[in-house]
Amino acid sequence: MKLDKQTLRNLLLLLCGVIAFNFLLNNLHVIPQTFEFIFNLLIPFIIGGVIAFIINVPMKKIEHLLLEKTSINEKVARMISIILALVIVIGLVVFVVFLVVPAFIGALSDLASTLPNILNNLAEQVIDFLERYPAISDQMGSIEASFNNMLERFMEGFSGSMSGIVGLIFGLLNSTIGTIFNVVVGVVFAIYLLLAKESLKHQIKKVLFAIMPVDKANYILDFWTFTNHVFSQFLVGQVLEGFINGGLFFVTMTIFGFPYRIVISVFLGFAALIPYFGALIGTVVAALLIASQSISQALLFMVMATIIQQIDGNIIYPRVVGNQIGLPAIWVLVAVTIGASLWGVVGMIVMVPLASVLFALFTMWVNRRLEKRNIDVTQLEQRKMGYLFPKKDGSQDDHTI
Repeated sequence: MKLDKQTLRNLLLLLCGVIAFNFLLNNLHVIPQTFEFIFNLLIPFIIGGVIAFIINVPMKKIEHLLLEKTSINEKVARMISIILALVIVIGLVVFVVFLVVPAFIGALSDLASTLPNILNNLAEQVIDFLERYPAISDQMGSIEASFNNMLERFMEGFSGSMSGIVGLIFGLLNSTIGTIFNVVVGVVFAIYLLLAKESLKHQIKKVLFAIMPVDKANYILDFWTFTNHVFSQFLVGQVLEGFINGGLFFVTMTIFGFPYRIVISVFLGFAALIPYFGALIGTVVAALLIASQSISQALLFMVMATIIQQIDGNIIYPRVVGNQIGLPAIWVLVAVTIGASLWGVVGMIVMVPLASVLFALFTMWVNRRLEKRNIDVTQLEQRKMGYLFPKKDGSQDDHTI
């Protein structure tokens, strides 16, 4: 039996596939190592892509204003807009690093120095209370010894955790050089991406239409355009939310005379970039800092922060960010929770716009299905319960839901 070229080619492909599958089965340990190696190689370019995406948002606004208000050409406007956008982003990072980080280190140092006195005062108050009420003291005679033992263990653990923190700091310092290298390469790569983004788009379109059917290529392009729009709007909304959140805390902390108001306001503004839970985490950290100066003020701050978070979470955030990405508030909360379970802080930030894309695509799919089946959505609001409990004559119940 003579085999034609197509059949022979298919048999060779099948044989290669079987060999490759057998090799993977016998070398499963190589797969994660290979992915890790490839990922490490691509880290600078992944960072560059993220930086380019972030810078592209303010860059487009600046470029539009330059082209509209001045007579400079597009290439010069693009370069100026990239430089200004980089200055804005890097300026914010430098502002946080040189203002917030030193203040946090000083506040944590103050907290570490005052914590033993706070715990000792608490222990004295507990002992004084037991002495005033001997009946309770008789029934719980071991409280003092247990508390002192617990205090000693806590202080030992605290000292151990401090040494662990010091070791962590040295470990971070050892990896600083690699991180700086990746960031520098990423910034350079991001600049090249932004300078040539139109030509890159054109090349990608040519490749898509060359290797894929026209309808599939158009679908991918539409999906990418929509996804890029959603993520850009989400980034704008989150930054706006951070400014609003930080401003609310700064005004209220100034009115009530809380310490560290500038540092805490900036920190909480950046913490707001993490949907929903960022403000909660930032509030706990801020309360610990205030506790280094005054326990009563720390408690008052937590009450005040709870009120602000309720206003922000239920009124401001769903309207600012939810409207930007077209995702209902309840699904924003679900997306944040799932993202945190999967990928931690990064998942909390990324999952919201990703869920918005999936929500929009699913909504469009449902609407198309209803149109094909000629189902009027308004009729679904009021319908009779004739399928669960049908009458003997086949008619439907008059009760509607």
